[in-house]
Amino acid sequence: MAERGLKELGRRLTICREQARLEVGQLALRSGVAVDRVVAFERGEGGLRMSDVVSVARALGVPRGSFLHSSAPVPRAYQAPDVMLLGRGTVSLRDEDREALAAGLVRARSFLEALDLTESPALRGEERLFQTAELTSEEPHVLGYARAREVRTRLSEFLPARAPLAGPLRDLARLIEDHFGILVALLTFASQDVAEASCRLGPARLIAVDARQPETTCRWALAHGLAHQLLDLEEEDAVHEEIDERFSLDKPQREKRADAFAAMLLAPQEAVEAVLGGRPLRELAEARGAVEDCRRALGLGFIPMTRQLQNLRRLSRETADALVATAQTAGVDGFEAPRRYDGLERRVLEALTGGWISRGRARELLGLSAGEDAWLDDALRS
Repeated sequence: MAERGLKELGRRLTICREQARLEVGQLALRSGVAVDRVVAFERGEGGLRMSDVVSVARALGVPRGSFLHSSAPVPRAYQAPDVMLLGRGTVSLRDEDREALAAGLVRARSFLEALDLTESPALRGEERLFQTAELTSEEPHVLGYARAREVRTRLSEFLPARAPLAGPLRDLARLIEDHFGILVALLTFASQDVAEASCRLGPARLIAVDARQPETTCRWALAHGLAHQLLDLEEEDAVHEEIDERFSLDKPQREKRADAFAAMLLAPQEAVEAVLGGRPLRELAEARGAVEDCRRALGLGFIPMTRQLQNLRRLSRETADALVATAQTAGVDGFEAPRRYDGLERRVLEALTGGWISRGRARELLGLSAGEDAWLDDALRS
């Protein structure tokens, strides 16, 4: 390639890297390409192999052809995102956590490509569901409740047998992937106080939950993350909140809104009334039994279920406070199916089985080398 063409491609890479707010070393670490190769390419000296170009493009979230042909459209890279966190106490991400989220966002972008090869999610293109909302003087829970009801209603239209308005939402992780186009990742955060992290990079969206949590906590984290994806995360410049998981009056307004969304998504009023009917809850023992019945029917933790009954005016504030202060209950399982494959892997396997993509394209989407794809054979046989 002529020297002018190489300099143009190098200039593009520099622009993309700076748009993503990455130093050369950060891009090298994220892509797995040596620093000196990246530097040489940006200087217009070439030096990247085809596999390097693919890795760098994936790390920046842009088409690989952008750095192969100087006549290709100039790409746009999105800046490394801020993250909406759910955790215990004052939480923050360590460097290894941020690298894991960056890798997850690369997979989330491939996930969108795989979705386009198969069946698109039912709700992915509905802009009103993905409409970010500014906080107003109105009570923050009002919008959270309203958006959760809308989401629940729309899901019930597509899954009448699995997700009726008065029934539990099962396999929430798969519903989020298949109907919203958001990849769900199970991670082991180095910061043990982090329960969930939500972020996006351009069109790619990711909800990561800590795999060590009980199932009910994971379900709450997933619903909470979906709230941030629908209500808070812009393409760029997402607000960075590091929050406390407790239901306290001094929570940030966005967290109160996300809590309300999660509670109404997992335990809507119709579902609660279907469990409780007209049962009186005057005594503490009656109230505790009602909370247990609801959470076992809907797959929610004891404390969020207690607060939801309070918000639905089935429990007084005093009774709810007394229950929360003495909460010592076992977890509830059986609402989330074991995840052998995440959404990207499932969609790639579907496309490979249907003959829509080649084995090489499957490896590319999954980020695998030729020697790392043996598990595909076992997966296809099963």
